[in-house]
Amino acid sequence: MGQHDPLDGFVTYSELQSAAVVIGKSSLSDLKHEIADTAEICRGMGKNLATDDPLGIGGLLFDASRIAQLMI
Repeated sequence: MGQHDPLDGFVTYSELQSAAVVIGKSSLSDLKHEIADTAEICRGMGKNLATDDPLGIGGLLFDASRIAQLMI
């Protein structure tokens, strides 16, 4: 498992759940369990998301933009 994989999973599951609600198919994609699991893994990582790897930095920026879109 990569350093940011749990965060990527959490954001992806959240996006899928949100999209299902928006299109009125929330029962089709109930990902609450997966969201809770990945959130717990992220909590266990603490605040250790810092990286000097360009790919990791890009991934964090991409996740941040996806989270911002979910908040709209």
